[in-house]
Amino acid sequence: MTAVSMVVIASIIASMEGEIINRIGDKVYIRHPDGPLFFGFASRSQDMIKAMPDISVVIIRMDKVPFVD
Repeated sequence: MTAVSMVVIASIIASMEGEIINRIGDKVYIRHPDGPLFFGFASRSQDMIKAMPDISVVIIRMDKVPFVD
C-alpha cells in the first residue's frame, strides 16, 4: 500500500469517526494505545469497557502501535 492510499484511508476513517461521534456522542469510547500490544490488552480493555455500561461504540486507534503479539 502506498503512502497516498494510507492518507486517503486515514481521512475516510477520521470522517467516519466524526460522524459516529456527532450521532451518538457520549456513548463512544476512543482508545489510543501507544506502543506494542500484548495478549493481556484484550482482557484488560474488555473489563474496562464492561465497567462503562453506556458505551455503544468502541474505536481503537492503532496508528501508534508498532506490532501486536
